Amino acid sequence: MRKAHLIIIAVILLATTIAIFAAFTQGLLEPDLPQEIPTPAPEAYIPLQEPLVDIIEVTRVQIEMDSTVIERGTRFLPNVIIYPEDATDKRFELSSDNEDVIRLQGNYWIAAGTGSARLIATATNGVTSSAWITVNSPPATIYFSQEEVTLNRGDILTLEFTRREQWGQDDGQVEFATSDESVVTVSEDGTITAVGEGLATITIGIDGSYSTLEIVVVVPVSAIEITISRQVFSIGERVEFSVQTTPDDPTDGSYTVALSGVVVNNVQTYSFTTAVAGEVIITVTASNGVSESRIITVHDLDFFASEVIRLTNAERAIFGLATLTPDPTLMQAAEVRAHEIVDYFSHTRPDGRSFATSFEEANVPEGRWAENLAAGQRSPPEALEGWMGSQGHREAILDELYNYIGVGVVMDENGRLYWTQTFRS
Repeated sequence: MRKAHLIIIAVILLATTIAIFAAFTQGLLEPDLPQEIPTPAPEAYIPLQEPLVDIIEVTRVQIEMDSTVIERGTRFLPNVIIYPEDATDKRFELSSDNEDVIRLQGNYWIAAGTGSARLIATATNGVTSSAWITVNSPPATIYFSQEEVTLNRGDILTLEFTRREQWGQDDGQVEFATSDESVVTVSEDGTITAVGEGLATITIGIDGSYSTLEIVVVVPVSAIEITISRQVFSIGERVEFSVQTTPDDPTDGSYTVALSGVVVNNVQTYSFTTAVAGEVIITVTASNGVSESRIITVHDLDFFASEVIRLTNAERAIFGLATLTPDPTLMQAAEVRAHEIVDYFSHTRPDGRSFATSFEEANVPEGRWAENLAAGQRSPPEALEGWMGSQGHREAILDELYNYIGVGVVMDENGRLYWTQTFRS
C-alpha cells in the first residue's frame, strides 16, 4: 500500500516537472508575446475598394469638310466628330499621308501642292477614319489695284497690277489694250502714255482672266503769264494787264486774280487805278494751284518834285547859299518842259523855240532864268546826283543870284522818269 502511494507521488512530481520545463522553454522562445490577440468585431472594419467606372470606347471617327476639292494655297480646319458623343476619351490625332499636298501649318492645314492626299483622324483607342482631299491649281487671275487713274497730258506711267498664275504655268503672256489711242497709248510692257484729253479704258488679260482700268487724261495749266505795259506807274494812272495760261487749251482754264500791297481804286478783273505810292502785287492763281505774280511800283511825282527842291536846298546850304523858294510860275514852266523832253530831250523846245518861251507862257517874272534837264534817273537823289556831277547843271544849282525854283517830274509810257529844274533870280 505504501509502495503504491510512493508511485503516485512520483508520477505527480514528474508531471509537474515536465509542465514547469515546458512553460520555461516557451517563455524563452516567445518572451513578450501576449497570450491572446483580440479580434475586432466584423462591423468595425470596412475594406478599401476601387470605384467601379464604366469605360465607353470610341466606336467611330468621322472627318467633315465643306469640300474635299480645294484650291492650292487654301487654309482649312477640318471638323472631326467622335462617336459616341459620350465616349470616355475623345482625343484624336490628324495626319496626312502626303505632306507635299496637304500639311499642318500652325493651327491650320494648308493645301501646299496640287494632287490628292488622305487626311487621317486616329482616336486614342486606335479607331481611324480618313478623307481624300484633292488640291487643284487655281485659275490664273490678273487685276488692277485701282479702278480709275487721272493723268496729265504727257504723263508716262507703268501700270501696276496683281498677277496670279495657274500652278505650273508661270509663263503666261500678259496682254494690254487701250480703248482710245488718241487719249492713251499702251506698250507691251504696260507703259501708258497720256496723249490727249479724254477718257480711255485699259484692259489687261492673261489666260482668259481680264481686268480694266479707267484712265482720265486732263490738260492742266502749267504756267501763267501776266502782261503789263510797264512796271512803274504814277499815282492816278490806270493800270491794265492781261493773263495768258499755258497751254492755251487746258481742261480747266479758270483762275482768280488778287491784288495786294498799297490801296488801288476802280478795280476790275484786268485793270485798276493807282491811288497811293508803293507796290501793288498782282497774283493770278489757276484752279490747279499754279500761280504767278507781278509787282508794279507806284510813284508820287508831286512828292518827287518837292524832294528835289529839298535836296537842292540841302546842297546850297553846304556852301552857305540862300534857300530857293518854290515859285508857282516856275513849277508850271518846269511841268511843261518835263512833258516836252519826253519826246525831244533838248533845251530847245519841240517846235524849235528856246526853252525861255515856256517861261514867258507861264508868266514867270522877268529876270535871270535857267533850266536843268535829266532823264532816266529813278529817284530824286539820283537825279540831283547827276546834276551835281555836271559842271553846267551844278553851277545853276549853286548860283547865288537865284532866289526861286520850280521842278517838274513826268513819266513816259515805259515808266521812264524825266526831270526838270527851273530857276529865276
